[in-house]
Amino acid sequence: MTTSSMRVRAHALCVCAVILLQCIASQTIDEAVENLSDRLQSLFCDGLSIGGARCENGTSGHGIQDFVDSLSSSFASDIDDASVIAEQVISDLDSVLNTRASFLTSMVEALKSSCETYGDADLSDVESISDVEALQFAGNVERDAILPSDMAYSTVYGQEVSTSSSVYRLPNDVDFSDANVQRDIQISALMDSTILGLRDDNCYDADGNDLYCTMYFGSINGVFRIFPASENAQTDAGAYRSYDPRFRPWYVSAASGQKDVIILVDTSGSMLTADRMELAKEAVKAVLKTLGESSYVSVIAFSSDVQLSCFEYELVPATQRNVAELISFVDGLQANGGTNFEAPFNAAFDILDNGARSCQTSILFLTDGEADDVSDLITARNNVDINAVIFSYTLGSGANPTVPEKVAELTDGIYTHIEDGDSSLAT
Repeated sequence: MTTSSMRVRAHALCVCAVILLQCIASQTIDEAVENLSDRLQSLFCDGLSIGGARCENGTSGHGIQDFVDSLSSSFASDIDDASVIAEQVISDLDSVLNTRASFLTSMVEALKSSCETYGDADLSDVESISDVEALQFAGNVERDAILPSDMAYSTVYGQEVSTSSSVYRLPNDVDFSDANVQRDIQISALMDSTILGLRDDNCYDADGNDLYCTMYFGSINGVFRIFPASENAQTDAGAYRSYDPRFRPWYVSAASGQKDVIILVDTSGSMLTADRMELAKEAVKAVLKTLGESSYVSVIAFSSDVQLSCFEYELVPATQRNVAELISFVDGLQANGGTNFEAPFNAAFDILDNGARSCQTSILFLTDGEADDVSDLITARNNVDINAVIFSYTLGSGANPTVPEKVAELTDGIYTHIEDGDSSLAT
């Protein structure tokens, strides 16, 4: 920013309007303007002392403008080429992402190798695998922590850690004695050699000082292994807090992967029977809440015709805000009209034609009605680029399973019938 771009301006529009109205009745326009100029000059220089040395006979240099001008040496007078800055940012980001990708690749390969080697083995007979009772543990309400002997306070991590080992955590409600849990603990411990190798290669600065560098792994059974080793956090009462990786966004996103999901929900008049409409709404909302932000989603309600959300013919990321909008749309649905399968499936494939985002595409089809066969439509429109799998659900005693079952089988999907009063659809 240059000095010339830093001019203080007095915004006194209301004052100006009042002065003009007072003067213009008895003076010419020129006289009124001159009078206004004098008054503004007085306000600008004498009253508020804004102008400083820029005012007539102003030599004191005490005005706001002079203060702003005094900072001019702190602002660059030259403009850098924005493309150079952008290229540097892209290069730095690329480097960081590549480093993280190398970490993930190395850890996945190490874990995969361990699972292939010891997956079905009796681990008690494997010399290289430590007894699960002796492995380093962060502590929970059932068992005390077993920590490395070199735990010490680190200014980099802001707590006591060991950078020579990882440690595992277990949620308070997970049974340590479960065989699958113990196997996850033992096999994940074999990742330590890979973790320490990654640390040696990537987690020091040019002077050999520690950089902040964490690595962690979560299993389907709730085991969470983290480097560097640290004790589990405690409440004010001294009890260990519970941490379950399976409910963290990073785990959900990685476990479910990116997918495109279109939900077709029947809102015909027959859905008023046996509370089917409310059951279907709860089921749709449950699905929406399980999607990670890397997935894309759309909801289509149908009866005689289709009803779209505010996103219309668009797949949107399953962000918290978008999911909230879709849930609001679902909550507002009312059951009425007949049943038409062709319209919602055409709408679904129109959406996918315009914006399929991933290699995993699913259509969830919920209905309690009966309509014309749409197998030919699906065969024609479900091309190799879309390759959607249809999961069909029929609700209640009056539903005809013929078409829903047929379209599920056609796409290697699954057909399920839900009886009236069965709440399993929403769980």
